[in-house]
Formats: sequence, structure tokens, C-alpha cells
Amino acid sequence: MSADRPSRPSPSFDIAGPRSAASSGPRWDRVNSRDLLARARSIYFAFLTAHPGSPDPVGVVLTEAESCGRVVFSVPVLLPDEQFLALDLIRPRPARQRPVRPIVRP
Repeated sequence: MSADRPSRPSPSFDIAGPRSAASSGPRWDRVNSRDLLARARSIYFAFLTAHPGSPDPVGVVLTEAESCGRVVFSVPVLLPDEQFLALDLIRPRPARQRPVRPIVRP
């Protein structure tokens, strides 16, 4: 091999990543949000029941046409009929605690 020639050839093309971030969430104006969140929670809680000691996923990917979905552990590249819901949308929110007011007696 000559000194000016690299030992490893460079690729002839680059594979670009996704054009948009999946973490931006679904288009809420195009979906039934109540149904979408209920389906995602059902899949997530079924996963928690079946795999209690596993690491937390980043979210759930749902298919629009079918009632199926999957738990994902990295931000996915989506197909056109898929929706990604991040885990913070699926998990129940902690209850807000009310501030403690002093009792004022007359």
C-alpha cells in the first residue's frame, strides 16, 4: 500500500437519519387523542406487568390502521402510518400537592 492512500475505503454514500424527530409526538388534530393514549397506556402497562424488572422504555409506537403497538427503547424511525408517544405522555402524572394553609381561628 502506498503512504498517500488510506487503509480503509470511504463509503460511496451516506445514509441520512430521520428527517423529522419522532419525539415531537403525534399530530393531535389528526387523531383521537383519548383512544391513542388509552391504547398506548394499555400496551405500556401490559409490558410492565410482563417485564417488571426491565429498564424504562422511551415510549410506545402505535400503528394507526391496527390496534397494535410496541414498546421502544430508543427513538424510532417511523413508518407513515405509525405514531410515537413518549413515556411522559403515557405515564400517569403525579398528583399535585396542595399547599398547606395555616388554620386561622377567630
